[in-house]
Amino acid sequence: VTVLHRLDGGPAVSGNAGYGDVKSGQWYSQAVAWATETRVISGIGGGLFDTNGNITREQLAAMLWRYASYKGYTMGDSADLSAYSDSGSISGWAADAMRWAVAEGLINGRTGDVLAPVSTATRAEVAAIMKRFVEKERLL
Repeated sequence: VTVLHRLDGGPAVSGNAGYGDVKSGQWYSQAVAWATETRVISGIGGGLFDTNGNITREQLAAMLWRYASYKGYTMGDSADLSAYSDSGSISGWAADAMRWAVAEGLINGRTGDVLAPVSTATRAEVAAIMKRFVEKERLL
């Protein structure tokens, strides 16, 4: 969320994010509060953000999808994910975001037919996905 917050110009927010695991005054506190306020994120449930957790590929897709929606970007693209052997493991809340992210070329399969939606995104994957998103975002 810090990258997206900065991409949006680092707007100030009032208050905190409202998550029990996000302390005020941390380097990420304003970004988490902004992302919550703009509905880019909604936490993992139970009043938690999971500050020290790893992000999954579907969570990253959902954040980018929500950010694109927040910015008013055209969101019509949707890929058929049935060719991926693990498409049935995509969480219901992330299905539209994953279809969009694949259609936009942001997320590819890890191998020919494995999308790995609930697997932890590696640093390299996050960097590549964010790079693709930022490059597309600059064209809009």
